[in-house]
Amino acid sequence: MSKTPDVNELVSLIKKQQDEMKAQNDLIFSLLQATLKTTAPTVANAPTDPSCVVAALSARIPMFEYDPEAGKTFPKWINRYGEVITVEGKSLDETTQVRLLLNKLPDEIYEQFAAKICPKNPSTESYADVVATLSDYFDVKRSLLSWRYACTQISRLDENPASRINETCEKAMLKDITPEEWKTFFWIKGLDAAGDTQIRAHFIKFMERRVESKQPTTIMDLCEEWLRIQRQKTEVQELGQKRVLELKTKASPKTPVASEGNPMNRMTCWNCGRDVCRNPKFTCDKCHRKGHLAKFCKSTRVTNPRKSTTSKPNTWTRCKAVTVANAESPQVQAVRRFIDVEVDGVQIPFQMDTGSDLTLVGTPEWERLGKPPLENVPFRVKNASGSDMDIKGRFKCNFQLKDSHASGYAYVRNSGNLLGLDWLEKSNHMNYHLDQMINSIENGRPFGEQLKEEFPEVFAEGLGKCNKEQAKLILKDIANPVFKQKRPVPYGSLAAVEGELNRLQQLGVIEPVTHSQWAAPVVCIKKASGKIRVCSDFSTGLNSALEDEEYPLPTSEEIFANLNGGSVFTQIDLSDAYLQVELDPESQPYAVINTHKGLFQYKRLPFGIKTAPAIFQKIMDKMITGLNGVAVYLDDIIVVGRSQAEHRENVRKVFARIREYGFHFKLDKCAFEQSEIKYLGFILNASGRRPDPEKVKVIHNMTPPRDQKVLRSFLGMISYYGQFIPNIKALRGPLDRLLVQDEDWRWTRIEERCFQKLKDVLSSDLNLVHFHPKHQIVLAADASEYGIGTVISHIMPDGTEKPIAHAARSLTETEKKYSQIEKEALALIFGVKKFHKFIYGRRFTLRTDHKPLYPSLETRTEFLFTPKTGLCDGRSSCSDTTSTLNTSTPISSGKPMPCPE
Repeated sequence: MSKTPDVNELVSLIKKQQDEMKAQNDLIFSLLQATLKTTAPTVANAPTDPSCVVAALSARIPMFEYDPEAGKTFPKWINRYGEVITVEGKSLDETTQVRLLLNKLPDEIYEQFAAKICPKNPSTESYADVVATLSDYFDVKRSLLSWRYACTQISRLDENPASRINETCEKAMLKDITPEEWKTFFWIKGLDAAGDTQIRAHFIKFMERRVESKQPTTIMDLCEEWLRIQRQKTEVQELGQKRVLELKTKASPKTPVASEGNPMNRMTCWNCGRDVCRNPKFTCDKCHRKGHLAKFCKSTRVTNPRKSTTSKPNTWTRCKAVTVANAESPQVQAVRRFIDVEVDGVQIPFQMDTGSDLTLVGTPEWERLGKPPLENVPFRVKNASGSDMDIKGRFKCNFQLKDSHASGYAYVRNSGNLLGLDWLEKSNHMNYHLDQMINSIENGRPFGEQLKEEFPEVFAEGLGKCNKEQAKLILKDIANPVFKQKRPVPYGSLAAVEGELNRLQQLGVIEPVTHSQWAAPVVCIKKASGKIRVCSDFSTGLNSALEDEEYPLPTSEEIFANLNGGSVFTQIDLSDAYLQVELDPESQPYAVINTHKGLFQYKRLPFGIKTAPAIFQKIMDKMITGLNGVAVYLDDIIVVGRSQAEHRENVRKVFARIREYGFHFKLDKCAFEQSEIKYLGFILNASGRRPDPEKVKVIHNMTPPRDQKVLRSFLGMISYYGQFIPNIKALRGPLDRLLVQDEDWRWTRIEERCFQKLKDVLSSDLNLVHFHPKHQIVLAADASEYGIGTVISHIMPDGTEKPIAHAARSLTETEKKYSQIEKEALALIFGVKKFHKFIYGRRFTLRTDHKPLYPSLETRTEFLFTPKTGLCDGRSSCSDTTSTLNTSTPISSGKPMPCPE
C-alpha cells in the first residue's frame, strides 16, 4: 500500500499552521501599534515639575566619596554621573543643577570647597566653574613625568594589571612622547641615589615649569641646568668662607675644602666627582665607556675600603699614604686628638689619624725604646701631597691601646708620632668607633636600601616559601569530613574575587580540584586599601576536627624582656606570612574551599585554620633561635640594638636567617632604625613602653556601661593594660561585683567613680621602663579588700625608682576571709610567683608597708631556693614563703608604698 496520501496531509497541516502563526503575529503587531498610540500622549504629558525632576535625578546619583588611595576622585565621579545632571536634567536651570551637584557633596568636602572660593557663595557659581574647581581640588595631582615613571613600575602581580596599564599609559600620554622626551625621562630616572632626592625634585619642577610655558625640554637643557646649579653652589661656598688657616708645611698638598653641613647633601658630578664638572667626556678604565671616571664606575662597588685594605695585608699596594699635619697654627693644634699608647712598656703620646695607613714614631721615641733594630720598608711611603716621605725603617713591637694588647710595625721618621689605622683597628674599643664613623659616611643612603642590595633574595618578587618545615594538620580520631556549599558573592565583588583567586592560583597557593570530601565556604572582606581578601571559613567543620597544636604564643612580658636596653628599633612585617609555609601533601586534601568558580585546594598554610598561629609561631621561634635583640609575635618581627652599629649587626643576622629559611617580604611594609615604634598595642622607645594613645582613646571615649556585656568588654580592654595601672584591683572591685551571676545591676556613684578613675589613670602619662639585669630590683606588694597587687621596679642610676610592670588579681571568696596580715603575705607570694623570671637568681629588695610582717621577715636575711620545694600556699607563714627564693633578699621596712596602692 502507498503512503503518499499521509505525506500530503502532513504538508497541508504544516502550511495551515504557518498561516495561523502569521495571522497571530499580524494581530500582535497591530495591538502594539494601538497601545503605543494611546500611551504616547501620557509620556509626553508627564509632569515636569523641577522638584520632581531633581528628586528623580538625585535618587540616581550616589554621594561623592573622596579616596585618592583607592582612585576615587572627583573627575572620575563627574565623568560617571555628570551627564545625569546636564543631559537628563537639561530642563533644569543652571542654579538648580548647581544645587543638585552640591547636595551630593559630603559636609567636609562642601566646607573645603566653600573655603576655597570664599568670599563667593557656592550656590551662585556657574555649573562649569563648580565642576572645574572641584576637579582641580579633589583630584590626584601627578606630573606627566610621574605618570611615565609609574608605567615602569607596573607588576604582573598587580590587581587587574590590564586596567592599570591602560589607565596609566593613557595618563602618561605615551603616544605623544618624542625621542627627545624619552632622553630627558631616562636622565631624570637615573637620579636614583639616596643623595639625589633634592636635585631630582628640582629637575622635576624645572621640567614642569617649561611645560607650563610651552617650552620643550632637551637633554642639553638639563645638562646646562646641572652645571648652573654646580656653579651657583661653588660661588655660595666661596662667599661663605670666613677665613682660611695658613699652614706652614714642607710640601703644599692639594687638599679639597670640606663643605659645611651634611656631606650627603653635596651635589657632586657623577662624571668626575668634582663640584663642577670640567670635562664630561672622560673614558672609564673599567667599563671603557665615556661619561665617568673609573672610581665612580657603577659596575663595581667598594663596600668598605678600610676593611679591604687591612683584612688581607698581603694584598697591600706597594705605596702607602700618610696624612701629615705640620701646621703650627694654634687653631689647628686645638682640634688635634692625642692618645697615650704603651709601646714595649713605655708610654708614648700619639696623634690619632684615621687617614693614615701606617703608625709613625719619631726618632726621640725610638731612642727611648732602646733603639730596636730597624728593618727595610718593602714599599714606598708618601704623604698627602704625593711626595715620598723619609722613613728610616720599621721595627716590630708590642703595644697596649685602651684595653687591647697587640703587636705591629712602627715606622720611624725624624719627629712626630702618628697613630694610624694599622694599630687602631687592633683595638676593639677604637674599632667600634671607627665602624660608627665609617657607617655614618658610607651608609648615608637608607638602611633599607642597603639591605635590599645585600639580601636581594629576601626582597625578590613573588611569594616566599619556607624551605625548612612544612605545616601538618592532624585530625582527631573521631573526625568526619564536612562539605559545605559555596556562599553567594555580591555581583559588584565578582570581578575582584575572581582576580584574587587567579592571583593565588598563579602564586601556587591554591589549585583547582574536581572533587573533595572536605570543603569550606569563603568570605570576602574588603581591605583598608580597597582590595578584596578571600578568607576561608574553616570554622564550619575543619577546625573542630583538628587536634590542637600545643605550642604557646609568647606573652607581652616575655617579648619585652628580650628587648631590654634597646634604643634603635626595626620592625619587619611579612606579607601573606602564613601563605609562605607549605602544607604537607597529606594535609592538603583537608584545606579545600568551595567558591563560585568551583573547588580549590590549598597548597600553602591558609589563614583561618585554628592551628595556623601556633604552627607559624613555632617556625618563627626556631628561625630566630640564638639571635640577640630580636622578638617575634607571629608575622611581626622586631629587632633592637643599644647602638646603631649593634642594631645593624642584629638586623643583618636576622635577614641572613630569613634568607636561609626562604621567606620574602616587601620593603614598604618594614620600618628601619626607628627611635620609637608601635608594637602589640604599645609604644616602645629607649625609655621603656607606654600604651598606644590610639588604643587608649577608644577606652577613654567609652560611655558608662548599661549591662554586663558592655562592662565585661570594658574590663577586658583595661586588663590588657593592667600592668600600667597601680592599684587596679581596688578600682575594679566594685565593677567586678556587677559581673557576679544573678547579681542585680546597680550602677551607683561608686561604680561611676571607679569607671572614670580607670579611664583617667590609663589616659595619664604612664610609662614602664625596660628590664635591665644590672639595675637594682625592688618588688613591692600590697593587699586591699577586693584584691592583691604587686609592682616590680628598677632603682635607676640617678636614684629614681621606675616601674617595670604592675600585676594584680582578685581575691577568692575564701581569701577575702583572711586576716589582713595573711592578705599582705599572700600579696608577697603573688608578686614572687608573678615576677619569678625577673628575680630568679638575683638579689632584690622586698618591700611591704604592713608592719606586723616585719618580725617574720627580719628574722631571715638569707633565703635558699630548691626547685623541688616550690612555693607554699597562702596560709603558710611569710618567712616560709620567702624561703623559696633563690637569692639573698633584704627586706625594706618603713619606706612608703606609692606603687601598688
